[in-house]
Amino acid sequence: MVGAVGIDAAALPAPPHLIAAALTVSSAVAFPNPSTGNGTTLSFTVGGTSSGTGASVMDGNHPLLQDPNAKITLSIYTTGMRLIWTQTLTGGAYGTTGEHQIYWNERDFSGTGLANGIYLLRITIESNGQTSSTLGKILILG
Repeated sequence: MVGAVGIDAAALPAPPHLIAAALTVSSAVAFPNPSTGNGTTLSFTVGGTSSGTGASVMDGNHPLLQDPNAKITLSIYTTGMRLIWTQTLTGGAYGTTGEHQIYWNERDFSGTGLANGIYLLRITIESNGQTSSTLGKILILG
């Protein structure tokens, strides 16, 4: 007979959970960059601060923070600061700390492909009454 393995439930870690936070955004990057005009991935890092304590899905030194009501806006501008594309992401997976990515087809509001040049990527997050934003550059060489 195979022996049964006993598990001491008290020795198991508490189930992981997310900690509420005011989130911030940093490190707006597009890749490939330069791009050939066939689409690019927009990548950004969400961080945060919290006064909460407890277990997390990462570890005690790097808790996974969340704001289910966070609103993240990705905007693309010409170098003259004319808005040509925007997308808003809300809560869910985007409202947690870590690296996030979204694909952009390099087309403006009307669906027209963009001319070769430099474009600015602005990512803004609104979280728990605070706003944080960062800028990145995208070079299109189609």
